[in-house]
Amino acid sequence: MCILRLFNDSSETSKKEELDSKELGKIKRNRRIGEDALSIILSALYAKLVVVLGIAFPVIEVISTERPYFYQSFYIYLYLGSIVFVTYMYATLVKEKALVEMINSYKHRNTGNISLNKKFCQEGLVMSSLVANASPFLFPCTIEYSLICAVILFEMWKRVKMTEKGKDGEKDKNVRFDTGNQKVATHFQFNQYGGKVVNSNHHFTIDCSNAHKGLFAGILVIVLTIISLIMFFVFTNTPRHSENVAIFEVNIVELILYIVTSIAALIAAVKMRNLKYDRKIGHEGNSTGIGLDCILLVVAQTGMFIYCVFSVIGCCFTVGNNNELELATEIFSFIQTCIQTIFVLDAWWRRCKNIEQVRLKPGKELITFLIIANMAMWAINTLEKNRAEFMPNHLQFFGDWAWTIITHVSMPLAIFYRFHSTICLFEIWKTAYKIKTKYDTAFPLV
Repeated sequence: MCILRLFNDSSETSKKEELDSKELGKIKRNRRIGEDALSIILSALYAKLVVVLGIAFPVIEVISTERPYFYQSFYIYLYLGSIVFVTYMYATLVKEKALVEMINSYKHRNTGNISLNKKFCQEGLVMSSLVANASPFLFPCTIEYSLICAVILFEMWKRVKMTEKGKDGEKDKNVRFDTGNQKVATHFQFNQYGGKVVNSNHHFTIDCSNAHKGLFAGILVIVLTIISLIMFFVFTNTPRHSENVAIFEVNIVELILYIVTSIAALIAAVKMRNLKYDRKIGHEGNSTGIGLDCILLVVAQTGMFIYCVFSVIGCCFTVGNNNELELATEIFSFIQTCIQTIFVLDAWWRRCKNIEQVRLKPGKELITFLIIANMAMWAINTLEKNRAEFMPNHLQFFGDWAWTIITHVSMPLAIFYRFHSTICLFEIWKTAYKIKTKYDTAFPLV
């Protein structure tokens, strides 16, 4: 009896300890969830403060005539803070990999020297002229880089989540690897003699067939753009007040490009409407399924909207030599941007559904033309429209500082929109006309 009592007492104490440990675990888990929620709130408030200061300081720096020594501390804080944070995250990942994989000879080969950006001396003769001449072309790159980093970090932030104990094992059990004889054909090549479909499973190939017409038309657009750029710089550097002629010929070329590319995007959308629409919800870690590249494109389109809207408002309230032409150009720019964005968002998920569509490749020549045309419009925005004095009537209507701020905020995004449109169109050109199917090595597809 004494032994039974001792056994019951020990079992009861073990149950109490188990219950206490469970309660303690729940308390710790609840506290951890609360701390995570509080850290998210504090991070959001801190990010909002940094964004506001990041907008206020550059605007004050442009307007103020004093030397920007006061703002350098804020910029250095941003640079140092980002470097320390990235270094900490990188060290954490390296530590976790070392603990999990137990690799003693781990060495990362992609490390490099990191240095802070420095403010060049404004009194130097050589460097000041070099910075002044190169800054209009280098400044949009900083905006584009910051935008890409912000979107990528946002995608990383959405994927960071807590996994409960036990779920990882269940997920691992559901993962299946196909080790049979079936392979996935990612691309088909047609034998011009036998008409057979040849699979290329391990090689990355690019099929340039049915794209020569768009390539030749794009070359004509590039030649026209180069001539326009040469004429613009020649007229702006002549002492005979030829700025109006330079702006006139640029507006003519832009208007032609916007009209032609709008028509090409519409025709390409009509030709590709019979392709299979294969959109997967949750693709690339996004619950909406829009994808990282499409998010960057939509965000960059905001710059096009800002520039077009303010340009149209300025054209409506000013009277100049090229006022009507500038108004028509900006309206068609807005229309072309909307049409092209809709086309990219739709064609991004289009795939060929049969061999006949793979052979005909509907709309591929138009996509080729749009790729080269967007490169031409990127060059125009970078070399010509990026200047605030490109529209003297708007400069007079809005004021020097207001129009300069509008241009410096919107044009980097507009330049990035043209650049990223080229990338998105190339991805469509590369992936839309491939077909995926399974085949057996013993019975290949004929």
